[in-house]
Amino acid sequence: MVRKLTREQVVEPLGLLLRSHTGGEISFEQLYQVRSILEVEIAGLAALQASEAEIAGLKQIVANMEAAQTDVVKLAVHDADFHSALAKMTHNPLLAILVDSIRDLLQEYVARVTPYLDPSQENLPLHQKLLERIEARDVAGARQAMHENLDQMHKNTNRYAELNRKAQKPEG
Repeated sequence: MVRKLTREQVVEPLGLLLRSHTGGEISFEQLYQVRSILEVEIAGLAALQASEAEIAGLKQIVANMEAAQTDVVKLAVHDADFHSALAKMTHNPLLAILVDSIRDLLQEYVARVTPYLDPSQENLPLHQKLLERIEARDVAGARQAMHENLDQMHKNTNRYAELNRKAQKPEG
């Protein structure tokens, strides 16, 4: 028997599980691994199943991201909106719930790392490319674009970590 669950019935226990099993800390590497497993296939499904209205909504989110390039907090919210919208475009509510369960982690990541990069050169073009592949109904291209987005996230994380290490080294 399958029963109907609300978003809160799934997301809240997932949040508790993450906190209790990790001592409250999720590494960037762990976030990258989970996103790689989920979001590549989500991108492909979104390209296959998204409605024209959903694609129009995704275009608006990308426009919001472009307008928020100098506001790290707003950019982080719009970036998370983009990935939540992709998950909803699959028309699989469980995928949407799973992505929403890591939304806060994604927003925190974007807010931390974005000041160390040029979003107009890195973040925005990758999201625009993903939108283009979804709009073209290019399943393989959407998956590849998401791979590229996540690979860039990984590179940015490593750059951010290196800058933090250098900043914390005592002079002398």
